[in-house]
Amino acid sequence: MYEKKSVVKCLFLTLATLGVYGIIWYKRVTDEVRYFSDDESTFNGNMALFVSIITFGIYTYYWAYKRDRNLLWSCNSKGIEYTPNVFVYEFFILVGLYFVPLMIMQNYINEMIDAEADLVDVKKVDQQEIYDYWQQPWNEENQYGQKSEEAE
Repeated sequence: MYEKKSVVKCLFLTLATLGVYGIIWYKRVTDEVRYFSDDESTFNGNMALFVSIITFGIYTYYWAYKRDRNLLWSCNSKGIEYTPNVFVYEFFILVGLYFVPLMIMQNYINEMIDAEADLVDVKKVDQQEIYDYWQQPWNEENQYGQKSEEAE
């Protein structure tokens, strides 16, 4: 399970490390979007970074398009309103501000993590309560209020 990340903290770390943390953030966002969309046909973070380097950044435009499609599907399946941002992503990548799409995507990832955490809370069952129920001695009456044959 992934944890929420502060968008401001990630941006600060990217700027403070002169983009080195941005590479790590790129890989993490890629892996998280891939996880939430259940799309095994796309590259994982390491492979996406490798292909981006080999193609001198050209793959990054396709990456932005594919992540946008995956986020659209993932957010809709979790009931989160998502507006496709592929042109915004590609514009900022074109002008060299690749961290802006990461910020937008991280925001949606954080919302999906919250939605998944809410779902887990709803499904959580008190294990001790179930254990105590099954450890109770059986009553002479069954669930319908009838006496069992053994008790007679």
